[in-house]
Amino acid sequence: AMSRSRGGELRLAATLAAMTAVAAGAVVAAPGRVAALLEASARALRSRRTKRKPVRVYMDGCFDLAHFGHANALRQAKACGDTLVVGLIPDAEVLRCKGPPVLREAERRAVIASVKWVDEIIENVPYDLTPEFCETLYSKHGIDFIVHGDDPCLLPDGTDAYDAPKRAGRFRMIKRTEGVSTTDIVNRVLRAAASDERREKKNTKRDDTSDD
Repeated sequence: AMSRSRGGELRLAATLAAMTAVAAGAVVAAPGRVAALLEASARALRSRRTKRKPVRVYMDGCFDLAHFGHANALRQAKACGDTLVVGLIPDAEVLRCKGPPVLREAERRAVIASVKWVDEIIENVPYDLTPEFCETLYSKHGIDFIVHGDDPCLLPDGTDAYDAPKRAGRFRMIKRTEGVSTTDIVNRVLRAAASDERREKKNTKRDDTSDD
């Protein structure tokens, strides 16, 4: 459907260009008629564009301690279509598949809802993209494509979490942002906390020694 619509736009644009070329020699003789003709063609082109069905893309995630890598993924996902629908994985599913989240579900939702590229949010989605759930996305939510980064995403049993949409030809891949992850941020916080604790102990020991 998209290719036919695009082809129609290209044909109309070609016709418009041809008409412009033909009309160029008549501008002096009948400028009003030429302007009206061009305006009518432009209206027809705009009408075709508005009639095209918006492409709805879906990307799910935990989005725990959301960072610029998440934002970049959402930006790229939005570019894959017209409407970006985000599936927010609930706390129980995050715990089952990845461990306890740092932020609670309501907090994670509030962060994602503030991102300008996100149009809609679906809550309580499963971590596993089963064929049944994919069909729900296609039929109930009108999803055309499912988006994920180029990094592997495996289920607890080691299988590809995105196997179903890939088999259905409804998968779109985006580039993962290297150098940042929620796990890395958590590790940085833990290292900083450990460093502060060592510094505190060192200062306490120095104070005890000075008292003596």
